[in-house]
Amino acid sequence: MIKYLKQRDYYSCAPTAIINAMKWSGKNPTRKSHLKKLIKECKCCNKCGSEVENIDGVVRKYFSHAKYKSQESTNTLSAHLRKGGAVILAYEYVKNDGIREAHCTFCIDRTKYYYILVNDVKTSDGTILPNTISMKSRKSVAKMLKINNDMWLI
Repeated sequence: MIKYLKQRDYYSCAPTAIINAMKWSGKNPTRKSHLKKLIKECKCCNKCGSEVENIDGVVRKYFSHAKYKSQESTNTLSAHLRKGGAVILAYEYVKNDGIREAHCTFCIDRTKYYYILVNDVKTSDGTILPNTISMKSRKSVAKMLKINNDMWLI
């Protein structure tokens, strides 16, 4: 079983998603060996995280076969997962106080009713929860993708 990485701060979700994609693809990155390097490569800052264009360049560096998609639905996500792929997913959400935030997660599979996400463990107020893998209903994921989304099909 793969031991996925969970982010320990508020801003390194994109580098964490990339490390988890590496682990899923059979590589052996660790927090110690890769996180600082990826934070730098993604131009990740502790106030706003990483911008999509920076994430895109880093994903393509490590996964030359990755396909970028924007503003897609759960149909694209589901079709790629059915083919045995996985997806780095960046999306926006609105917190309880009305502030827009963004998060980057890694989707590894889906069941009939749920998507299995790695490091998608924030509540609607932005609190990071202690678990690494979560299951979100199809309806919840569709809502996540509704505001704004970017996907890298791995």
